[in-house]
Amino acid sequence: MGFEARDESLILSEDVKAEFISRSHLKKYRMGEILFAQGDESDCVFLVKSGRVKACHLAKDGTSITLLIHEKGEIVGVGGVIDEKPRAVFAFVDSKE
Repeated sequence: MGFEARDESLILSEDVKAEFISRSHLKKYRMGEILFAQGDESDCVFLVKSGRVKACHLAKDGTSITLLIHEKGEIVGVGGVIDEKPRAVFAFVDSKE
């Protein structure tokens, strides 16, 4: 099918990854840069080509809880796109390779 579930992460097969990349555009993010914020429209997903992306929930008291850490080859933001709901978390670049 092209997808493999591993440790609750969704990993793309090489052929699906190639198709995904052919239909997308490359955007580079700097360390600490936010990909999307909690409450943003869920209108796209991100493929981690290098580095690491953290997905966190921001509580009303201002504290954040890390929910997921996405590594190279993983997609980020798919939940909101599938559910057609605003982003439930914020995601940012946590490390670069």
